[in-house]
Amino acid sequence: MILLLRRRIYRLLIFILTMLLILPLLQYYLLLALNPQFVQFAEPRGAALKVLAGVDNCFEEKGVLFKLLAPLHEFYQNGI
Repeated sequence: MILLLRRRIYRLLIFILTMLLILPLLQYYLLLALNPQFVQFAEPRGAALKVLAGVDNCFEEKGVLFKLLAPLHEFYQNGI
């Protein structure tokens, strides 16, 4: 009985953690489909261009795992 309860709790925990990762992405793409201006960012101007100066070649220095995880990190970092 206890083993079954532990298994259910474990499955529920895995399900909740998976939904925490998936639901923001689903919300983003749903908003993008309904109203594209809602989630699109303006082009950087002024001081923001100075910050972006060294970003172009940062992906070339890193490994394959970084290239795969960087867009996901930026998506969560910039907010939803």
